[in-house]
Amino acid sequence: MKNKKRILAALFAMAVLAGAVSCSKGGAGTGSTGSRETGGSGTSDGFDLLPDKKWNGAECSVLNAELASIEGALGADFESDDSAVSPIPASVYRRNMAVEERFGVKITHFPTQSLYDVLSSTVGSGDLDYHAVYGDYNSMSNLSAGKYLMNLRDIPHIDFTAPWWNQAAQDSLTVGGRQYHAINDVPYSTLVTSHCMYFNKSIASENQGTVGNPYDYVFDGTWTIDKLITTSRGIAKDNGDSVWNEEDLYGVTFPIGSLTMLGVAFGESVYPVKIADGEIVETDEAKWADMISKIYTTTTRTAHMWEAICQRLR
Repeated sequence: MKNKKRILAALFAMAVLAGAVSCSKGGAGTGSTGSRETGGSGTSDGFDLLPDKKWNGAECSVLNAELASIEGALGADFESDDSAVSPIPASVYRRNMAVEERFGVKITHFPTQSLYDVLSSTVGSGDLDYHAVYGDYNSMSNLSAGKYLMNLRDIPHIDFTAPWWNQAAQDSLTVGGRQYHAINDVPYSTLVTSHCMYFNKSIASENQGTVGNPYDYVFDGTWTIDKLITTSRGIAKDNGDSVWNEEDLYGVTFPIGSLTMLGVAFGESVYPVKIADGEIVETDEAKWADMISKIYTTTTRTAHMWEAICQRLR
């Protein structure tokens, strides 16, 4: 129940799902302006943080990215109806209905595969069609740089200390008191981007002399990228035609989009790092060069893959 209340309250902060459009539209709501408690940890209900307002059935429109790599996932954060029977879609529907009833709004979402093009066109022409927008970090970063998003810190009634906000992201995405996108509990599709590594126990057993015991490496602290390189290269086998393709055995494979996360595993941020006085410094170029070299060695030596890795990590 506690998590449910957190998600319901987070959903009403529609302007901060992941970013907010530069301008807003619509008339004033009714009800008192309310008072906001500070600090999310001490409230009995997440709704306590928000004004007691009704918006007379006003539409709350959300523009969301439909990513080809996660088909339908982002839209599924909002798209559901009373026919849903699976637990997650049914919960999405109940959540939407609870928020609509509590605040007198109608939540609608508009999926697009061209998030930047749609928003830059509508905002640039003065059409304020969307109250909120959310998508992947590449799209949101480009929209922020293009000045198509509001500074979330200027929006009233948002308590960024509340537990439904990702505090690590808050720190990374706020520079000089400005923040243009954020991460919270609303989009469950963020769980899709969790990263982990699996290994094939049968192949590991067949190659015991090369692989050893992966569990021991983890427990004794010797599981490193260098260990991954040596073990995976010792397993890789060509089927005899001298052409490396899907018919061959590889020691390790990665979806191209997951390679960026190896930077995080190395203890580096994909984004610039802030220092105490608020200035921004670039990431350690020498360390990143070494990291990219190791990633390249781990995966493949084709020029195509090398370019793809470099583009993804820039």
